[in-house]
Amino acid sequence: MAQNATALTRADQRAHFLADSEWAHFQCDALAADASFRQYFRLTSADESVLLMDAPPATEDIDAYIKIDEYLLSIGLRAPQILKLDAANGFAIIEDFGHNTYTQLLNKGESAQPLYQLAVDVLSHLHTNLDPKAIDVPRYDSGYYQDEADLLIDWYWLARTGSPISDELREEYRAIWASLLGELAPIDECLVLRDYHVDNLMVIEGNQGLASCGLLDFQDGLIGSTAYDMVSLFEDARRDVCQDMAAKIKADYLEGRDDAYVAAFNDWYAVLGAHRHVKVLGIFVRLCVRDHKDHYLDFVPHVQFMLKRSLEKPQLAKLKAFFDVHHPGAIEAPLSFDADAVRKLI
Repeated sequence: MAQNATALTRADQRAHFLADSEWAHFQCDALAADASFRQYFRLTSADESVLLMDAPPATEDIDAYIKIDEYLLSIGLRAPQILKLDAANGFAIIEDFGHNTYTQLLNKGESAQPLYQLAVDVLSHLHTNLDPKAIDVPRYDSGYYQDEADLLIDWYWLARTGSPISDELREEYRAIWASLLGELAPIDECLVLRDYHVDNLMVIEGNQGLASCGLLDFQDGLIGSTAYDMVSLFEDARRDVCQDMAAKIKADYLEGRDDAYVAAFNDWYAVLGAHRHVKVLGIFVRLCVRDHKDHYLDFVPHVQFMLKRSLEKPQLAKLKAFFDVHHPGAIEAPLSFDADAVRKLI
């Protein structure tokens, strides 16, 4: 039975959930928080460990996590097994893939190419095995794309300029994105995991091939372009990825496709790259201003660099012209602002 959230603190609810489980006596250690409101805890005893997911129902959709997790497992990919669940209160005990995130391995000097190749092999399997109608998740439609593009002008622009963007410029910016996305040729659609990057990929010891790649953080998945997750992987907001390596792996993925498909995929890749960068710049400022997570600003210069690089692509000419006129020379300029002052403008 679901606990009364008004009578119990979140920690109380978590303790009740654990008390009624075979892991009640395990040591519980909090893991580093991410940009969401979810929390994870590692439960350990001797040589056994599992993870406790705490996904507050007011802010996190654990049902979506369960749905996508079960689908990924059903097609032979390595999402965590769910061992115990209280969906009403947003708790789950899930399989622990260990400590070998791609991030940890790369930071220790592991060769990048095999890791990124495995990640794209997983995407190829996902794209090959998914009928978009086989899983009931929303489609990545123009509304989602526009809301995400707006994050730049709602948060980053406010921090950069110290004042809200004018209605006229807002409409011009939004019209450019509608045009950029609307002019893209149709392309295969698939389950898009959306945060497909090195922090959410793991190497599972003792496994081979696709089974060695553990997938995390996919609860926001939508049905969208096959290019999206590759953009997330190779245009990483937190890490500089060798673009020569990325181009080679991407070319191998596209091998055997006809010229029209390759051209369409590359157009999507270019536009979604810029789209992701403007979204992420807005999110990082929002995390600082709204959620007091200032450390995300450390990644802003890298994302600015990638956005500037994206704007040099011919597919982004309209957006580049907008910034050249209304934000000249400022894409790559250091971002400095008073978070308290911005909070007063929200």
